[in-house]
Amino acid sequence: MPDGTAVLKDLQFKVGKETRYITHPNAEDMSRIEKSIYEAQMQADYILISIHSHEVSGDSKENPADFLQEFAHKCIDAGAHAVIGHGPHLLRPIEIYKNRPIFYSLGDFVIHNECIPFAPEEMFASKGLTSDSTMREFFCKRSNNYTRGLMRDRRMLESVIPYFEMENGVLTRLELMPIELQFDEPVWRNGNPRFSTQHGIIERLSKMSASYGTKITIDDRGYGVVELD
Repeated sequence: MPDGTAVLKDLQFKVGKETRYITHPNAEDMSRIEKSIYEAQMQADYILISIHSHEVSGDSKENPADFLQEFAHKCIDAGAHAVIGHGPHLLRPIEIYKNRPIFYSLGDFVIHNECIPFAPEEMFASKGLTSDSTMREFFCKRSNNYTRGLMRDRRMLESVIPYFEMENGVLTRLELMPIELQFDEPVWRNGNPRFSTQHGIIERLSKMSASYGTKITIDDRGYGVVELD
């Protein structure tokens, strides 16, 4: 074993200049997905990969975990035409890799998180309630009367709807329509999308995508347009 390295079960520790953790895709899962892409090539003109991931790199929820970028690159290397991420309820960067798009998270297009009629007993128990309580009581307790949590963070109610075109497997056009899910409306209206140019959604997405080499401009409609080589 190299100096400065220690192994504890499935974890490997290395001496470094900073404290951080690095993750990689599970090798068996990656092999299975690459095989699925290979099989799909004889059944479809275009192959889209969908992945649900909450994991982060560093301390920002907008930063996808290392394994997610490695996973997305390997999928495109294997023949996928786009990778579409979701899970953390907010936008993450866009990367153009080998002339194909990777959306590390598109957030939510619609979210009616607080309109469910039932919940498991353990959810109520986690808040000191029982299932004899109403869903309204549960959500009020969890959110401290709607002053904290998922639906009180504007980022969680902002997204884009992408439109892209390809020719011979190469991305030729990518536009992004900004939407907001009515953050400033009563809870029964939250989660329904509407077109938005008021809250800097494209600007924020452009800034976080810049480190991936992605340049996004805003056209006269208020849409984001990804600059392509």
